[in-house]
Amino acid sequence: MLLEVNRFALASHFLWGLWSIVQAKISSIEFGYMEYAQARFDAYFDQKRKLGV
Repeated sequence: MLLEVNRFALASHFLWGLWSIVQAKISSIEFGYMEYAQARFDAYFDQKRKLGV
């Protein structure tokens, strides 16, 4: 079950990273979307490496 939860966490990091890239392009709200995307993708790749997936 823990492996399953960690895989869903990977999906969450990946999807929020993609969402943030889209928002950086289309949003009129001042926010560090690209920095947020970088943080989410860093978390994604770090967790992926730890899981050996």
